[in-house]
Amino acid sequence: MKKVFICLIALAMMVICFSAINSYGSGNIDLTVGTSVSDIDLTALSNSGYEVIDDTNAGLVYGWPYDLGSRPTSDKAYGGSVAWNLGQVSGVITYEFEGSYLAVVFAENFWAAEVVITVDNVEVGSYTPHNPEAPKEAPGDSKIIFTKDDLSDGTHTVKISHRTAHLSGEDNIKADGNPYYDNDAFFDCLIVKKAVVSTELTVGSNIKQYDDALINSMGLKIIDDSDSSINYGWPYTLGWDKPTSNNAYGGTVASSLGQVSATFSYEFEGSYIALVYAENYWAAEVVISIDGVEVGSYIPHNPDAPKEAPGKCKVIFIKDDLSDGKHTLVVTYRVAHTSGDDNIKADGNAYYDNDSFFDCLIVKQPAAPTEVTVGSNIKQYDDQLLKDWGLKVIDSNDSNIVYTFPYDLGSRPESNKAYGGSVAWNLGQVVATISYEFEGPYVAVVFAENFWAAEIIVSVDGTELGSYTPFNSEAPREAPGNSVVVFVKDNLSNGKHTLTVSHKTAYTSGEDNIKADGNPYYDNDAFFDCLIVKDVVEQEPTAAPTAAPTAAPTAAPTAAPTQSPDDVPNVDTGDTDMIFTYMFIIVIVGIIMYSIKRYEKKEQ
Repeated sequence: MKKVFICLIALAMMVICFSAINSYGSGNIDLTVGTSVSDIDLTALSNSGYEVIDDTNAGLVYGWPYDLGSRPTSDKAYGGSVAWNLGQVSGVITYEFEGSYLAVVFAENFWAAEVVITVDNVEVGSYTPHNPEAPKEAPGDSKIIFTKDDLSDGTHTVKISHRTAHLSGEDNIKADGNPYYDNDAFFDCLIVKKAVVSTELTVGSNIKQYDDALINSMGLKIIDDSDSSINYGWPYTLGWDKPTSNNAYGGTVASSLGQVSATFSYEFEGSYIALVYAENYWAAEVVISIDGVEVGSYIPHNPDAPKEAPGKCKVIFIKDDLSDGKHTLVVTYRVAHTSGDDNIKADGNAYYDNDSFFDCLIVKQPAAPTEVTVGSNIKQYDDQLLKDWGLKVIDSNDSNIVYTFPYDLGSRPESNKAYGGSVAWNLGQVVATISYEFEGPYVAVVFAENFWAAEIIVSVDGTELGSYTPFNSEAPREAPGNSVVVFVKDNLSNGKHTLTVSHKTAYTSGEDNIKADGNPYYDNDAFFDCLIVKDVVEQEPTAAPTAAPTAAPTAAPTAAPTQSPDDVPNVDTGDTDMIFTYMFIIVIVGIIMYSIKRYEKKEQ
């Protein structure tokens, strides 16, 4: 009997030890209604796969008056503050999340309004966080007021609204003499299960779930709306169409200002392209064409999204089976009628659904360039890369470049697509020339593309070596487009050379280019950006070294060997604690085994 008793004790002690291991590092993750958020172990919560969405999270969409930004501070709130509805039960909050779990946290208060929780347009619960001991018109303790753990997997939208409550028993009469009863709400946070971000982009994917590292790991890269390679048409070109948005990839979106005549284009290379737009209420239809063929359209309407402002930014189009090589994307718009509203403006006219908020493009990550090639964009070569190749850029404003009329008049159109932010314009005069003396076997010439592009003639040491017409049908007229390499020569003799750039009238555009004087000038514009030459480093003469007298060698004192700091093993404190836990278990088991053997000896 005693033997059985000892075995039971041993078994109980082992269960206790293993229970200690299982609970190692875990804290309170009690997520029941009524739990104070300050009592939850946030580290344990995160380790268990949950995520707290604070009241300041950019993904939350606040309706009036929540959107006024009233943020009372509270040391009992998750992030130190709460969002106040200013006593207006019309205030709403929406949030889109993924997964099967949702918890809602509000601060208790005296005049607490009823909080109504709707998921995917279905009311799933309500709660009134009234506490007779809580402050009036100020947040008290923040507590979980609602949980739901049986939602289907996938994307859901929670909507939080309010109803006037009558739990306090007070009329809550304000300065205007009217009773408002219980109408205050102080939103603290949501708790959701961490979404497992897919390693594949799909239509409907929220761009904020994908950072650059994840996108790059897919072999892709993001082209933000502010990228200089995007060619915008009116009214994008007005320059005041960049609403800020925490939901956007780069913090801004490009607004079409409600003009469905707006358009933009982008040249890219590779088999893949995706478009990202912000959802909005009066969303126009986005029409996507590639290489002159319409390949798709999408209306990023969301009935819960804001009007005339960007909502969540999502992928609306993906094309992954294009041929390798260069392509041109063109985006246009059509009026939609999805919202069901007439969208009547101040002029009394109905505009229906005509808004669009472009966020970014996603394209195939190009292979890193290994050399400068004709037709390539200068923006893909940074100074460090060129330096690694032994090259350097001579910008158009370099004082050693010799310009003739009318280049010498100093016309410098600005361009964020140019190497140095501006280009030199020939003012449509093909008699203009450029010359530059350089040293070494290498020279490349860079001009900006444009619609009425003149032919560029490149000569070195008096010999014509090549020509190029930087025409692009999508480029602007009388303004610079993308800056591209138009000429490369890498096998000149060593020594000094003289480069000369001249021009000829071209006829590539097919237009007469008739000016105010009534005369046709055809294609005569040139916008010079920069040169690329060999980075020749002049060696300074060095004096012959002077031999220093040598002294008899002396034995160095022998020091005790020391261990490099890098060789010291780095033991994580968590690992150390676990080691001690296992050692404790081993000791306990040893004691148990020793006790059993002692008992067996006594029985013999």
